Amino acid sequence: PDDRIWVTGSSIALISFQTILFLTSLQQGRIGTPMEELLNLWPVAIFGLIGIILVLLSHILMEKWTSIEQGIFQVGIGGCFVLYGCLHSYIRMMLKLEEAGQILTLDLIDSSSVSRDGVVDLFNPEALFWALIVPALVLIPVYLFVGRPNLQKLRNCEISIPGLLPPGLSLSDYENERTQFHDKMESLTWKAILASPIVLIAMYGQAVDGIATGIGLVEYGYSEKHVFSSAVIEFFGTAYGFTVLKCFIGIVVWWFYALQRWEYRYRHLRILMALALMTVGLAPGLRDVWRMALGV
Repeated sequence: PDDRIWVTGSSIALISFQTILFLTSLQQGRIGTPMEELLNLWPVAIFGLIGIILVLLSHILMEKWTSIEQGIFQVGIGGCFVLYGCLHSYIRMMLKLEEAGQILTLDLIDSSSVSRDGVVDLFNPEALFWALIVPALVLIPVYLFVGRPNLQKLRNCEISIPGLLPPGLSLSDYENERTQFHDKMESLTWKAILASPIVLIAMYGQAVDGIATGIGLVEYGYSEKHVFSSAVIEFFGTAYGFTVLKCFIGIVVWWFYALQRWEYRYRHLRILMALALMTVGLAPGLRDVWRMALGV
């Protein structure tokens, strides 16, 4: 219990620091610019506070979570609300300028939002749909109809986490002793792992990055700056080739966790690897998606 309280307190401190950092950065950045009198920073503070409240509420629901799982979730969900507050402030400012017909001011703040013909294009929700919603629509049925039923079968056999061996059982003993536990683990884990949030989010992140890159280059005219990605796109002859590759990498993530068996002492390594896979996909993917959505 003391560890859980410490983790929650640390999460609140990090979210508070992030909120203050964004507020001070935005405040300094708007001074001396057309945004000085237009950018309302209250949403950043309000959504930061909402994130902190959600962290406090989540504390009572995480009694069975490990400290690492709890910390990752709490900091992640709080940070998302802080980021949303920043985006909300920006979008509201730009929409008010558009409604007031202040095209010149819009052009000064963000020239990419105004075309040469004077047409204002502030928000592209279709980018959010294709890059964020479509992968979710594919993975949610997989979770509901493949992952969750087989996870329940594992739990009925007293196996709580697919692929994770119980304390005291080494990997060599597990492989050598073909017990009923071994047979159930091997027959169900490859499907039950699709109910694991860390695996699904890692797969989702790869798909988001691939789709965002594809539509960003083909539909929105962005250019690829990474050498490896550029080589892949050149090889396929289209940016959507990179989309296919990233979706395939998502399948490889599932395949790895479907086959890998972890001793109990490596349970945190299992999470950290999934977190790393999630970050390298979801972080650049979300960046690209929001750039397209906001037209920047």
